[in-house]
Amino acid sequence: MKLKNNKSTNNIKTFSDQELREALFDVALLMERALVPLFVLGKTARHIYKYEENLDGDDEIRVGVRKAELRREAIVTIEQFKPDMVVSEFQMSYSFNDIPVIIDIIHTDYAVLKHPDTRYYYTEEFKIPNPWDQYWERREYMK
Repeated sequence: MKLKNNKSTNNIKTFSDQELREALFDVALLMERALVPLFVLGKTARHIYKYEENLDGDDEIRVGVRKAELRREAIVTIEQFKPDMVVSEFQMSYSFNDIPVIIDIIHTDYAVLKHPDTRYYYTEEFKIPNPWDQYWERREYMK
């Protein structure tokens, strides 16, 4: 793992754009294999929302999936590809080249996820919450 400029802020590691991008594409591929649609959330989504190609300096990749989409077959597929996945009621997580990849399991129907915005990031199409400002203000309360 490379730390950007060998810096670490408050013991939080930061990663290069390429490392973060690879982690984002890894979780997207994982969910595609499991046939589970995902939403990009958190700082990662903010970059995509602002049409910023560079993810430099972030400390994680965060996405979300609806609980209803996590059928038994999907979970079996995810476990096959990521046997080290840590699972709780509200989250799944794993590391991709030391980058924390957090998958929030969304239990509630939120208005910001009913009609998500579609944004392109490199060669992939991602869904992000819409309207964005409403999501960003309340992102910490989504479960």
